[in-house]
Amino acid sequence: MFTARRFTKVALLVLLALVAAACSSSAETESATTEPIAEEDSTTTTTVEPATEQATTTAADDTEPDVAPVSEFEAGRCEFDPPADVNVECGWITVPQHWDDPADPDTIRLHVATFTNNDTPADAMPVVYLEGGPGGDSFGLVSLTFEPFAPILDDRPLVMFTQRGSALSEIDLECEEVVEVSVQAIEAQPDIDAELASELDALSACAERLISEGADLSAYHSVASAHDVDAVRAALGYDTWNVLGISYGTRLGQELARTHPEGVASLILDSVQPTDPRFGSLAARPTTFEGSLDQLFAGCEADAACAAENPNLEQRVRALVAQADETPIELVALDQITGERYDAIIDGDRLTGSFFQAMYSPEVFAGLPDMVRELEEGTTSTLAVLIGLQITNAPLISTGMYAAVMCHDFLAELTPESAWDEGLTGDELFDGSLPFDSTQFCNAFPTGSADASVIEPVESDLPTLILAGAYDPITPPSFAEVIEPGFSNSQYAVLPHVGHGVVLDDCGMGIARAFMADPTSQADTSCIETSVEPRWVPASLEGIGFEPFEEPMLGVTGVIPEGWDDQGFGISVRTETNIAHQAALIQQAGPIPPAQFLGLVGEQLGGEAVAAGTTEVAGRTWDVYDLEADGGSGTVYIHEDGGFTFLVVVIAPESDLDDLERYVVGPVLENLQQG
Repeated sequence: MFTARRFTKVALLVLLALVAAACSSSAETESATTEPIAEEDSTTTTTVEPATEQATTTAADDTEPDVAPVSEFEAGRCEFDPPADVNVECGWITVPQHWDDPADPDTIRLHVATFTNNDTPADAMPVVYLEGGPGGDSFGLVSLTFEPFAPILDDRPLVMFTQRGSALSEIDLECEEVVEVSVQAIEAQPDIDAELASELDALSACAERLISEGADLSAYHSVASAHDVDAVRAALGYDTWNVLGISYGTRLGQELARTHPEGVASLILDSVQPTDPRFGSLAARPTTFEGSLDQLFAGCEADAACAAENPNLEQRVRALVAQADETPIELVALDQITGERYDAIIDGDRLTGSFFQAMYSPEVFAGLPDMVRELEEGTTSTLAVLIGLQITNAPLISTGMYAAVMCHDFLAELTPESAWDEGLTGDELFDGSLPFDSTQFCNAFPTGSADASVIEPVESDLPTLILAGAYDPITPPSFAEVIEPGFSNSQYAVLPHVGHGVVLDDCGMGIARAFMADPTSQADTSCIETSVEPRWVPASLEGIGFEPFEEPMLGVTGVIPEGWDDQGFGISVRTETNIAHQAALIQQAGPIPPAQFLGLVGEQLGGEAVAAGTTEVAGRTWDVYDLEADGGSGTVYIHEDGGFTFLVVVIAPESDLDDLERYVVGPVLENLQQG
């Protein structure tokens, strides 16, 4: 699926999601809660007067409306947990389910949010973000994934909305039936034919249910969504705005440029999906995956430390896949949101799929060489995290919206079946990653077919920035090069060290901000020359400095390593690393008996703490426990002082624990005090 930004920073967030549950449980015991914001006054809301003029379109396909009605913006509370330190104004707009018949009483309410900070210029032109997928959940994990977008708010407001058919759309095409089947399959002995049959049955059942609930599956596609985007603009009262789309959002952005160019001041297409599936679609996935893995092998080889530690990487990957086919790998994977544990069975195809998903983000794919070495040694910690992410990510795409768009716009009758054969490489390592047969898939989810005009290349003179990542496994630079000639006023940049979602990288975001500030001038791309390379081999922690932290909710002060990300509530996460070397430091305290604190740790992290002695630091004696948990190895330190218990937990791969204990634990234990 063309996911946009979910888990792009996942190497830094996975452990947070895992340990937050433990910390929340501890906090509940000591009457310090972190309940999600849910009350009406928990976010700032405002009423925005709708534009007075009615929006019209110039679309020439079968969804062209005569007159597109403009919905008023209805202010309301945010139906999601907002990011910290951000101002959010939320509400709803109502659009027709059938844009070709605005008089039809069937409508859809879409959730809309405008993000600012205290320094956002009041008169700045906003930017609207177009989520990927198709069917991606714009708001599901926004509190955890907003950080890469935060710099935009220093320049202008950022508008996000839920696309029709996705989460927080009044008609949500989510297929829980498919999610349940696909997630449960991870625990079954691999049988690709049986899995495909079960998923197709579930998809068909979902289609029947959605239709019975009033959804017209033929009304959920890119042209209709483009009309929705322009309706949001008009309802918020903007004459024009900047548009930023990632992944499928670029397909939607191109359609917006075709149908509503008058409302677009500038356009950013990041990780491009061409309109014509013959020039870049799921049919090309084996080829794009092959190019992405080739980039991985070359990137590691070009790094002296990675090359020295990981010789013959490609041959070893192939050997592991073959071995997994012979003897599937068994491991425990966690849903990082619910904490549910799965006894996963990983054969060669599933292992290959994990490599594919990892290529989206440098924080993740840079850890693949370490994962290969772990698997050769019989350990599965990094692979377990990757499988857990796939499980976590499954509900974040509305499966029905994904199917509706793919079948209506890209597949169905518009894509010759020969295109699927043309996308094959002849190498089973990559060809086995082809996700489904289009005919069976679309027969199970009948959407009808769009007019052929929707796959014609878009021609536009809008100021456009086109971005691509060299490691991208699903929308590589070659896809961007297909559409570039149609945008006569465009700029194009390839970032050499990133995968999918270029603006999620600091350099990519800098280029995007410069472009939006002056779309008529050449954006400064000099950061590409000095952009950060993948962290194949993270640096030792020897000599690391420390900075103070204070957690008033827990009533403690202490220190965390410099450069680590302070997540609040006593949790800090190692940055400048990759997924194979992620580490978390938890510092908690409260009037809780040590045994109860220790029990919470074991319960929430899915492991058992085993006594391992004591350590003396700055005149205090700490009891030490070894922890082998589903989320990785760890060490627990507990000290009680007059009924007040201090708890420090270090969680990291076993290979990194010595480094952490040698250079980090001492200063942390010494400085943790009551505030």
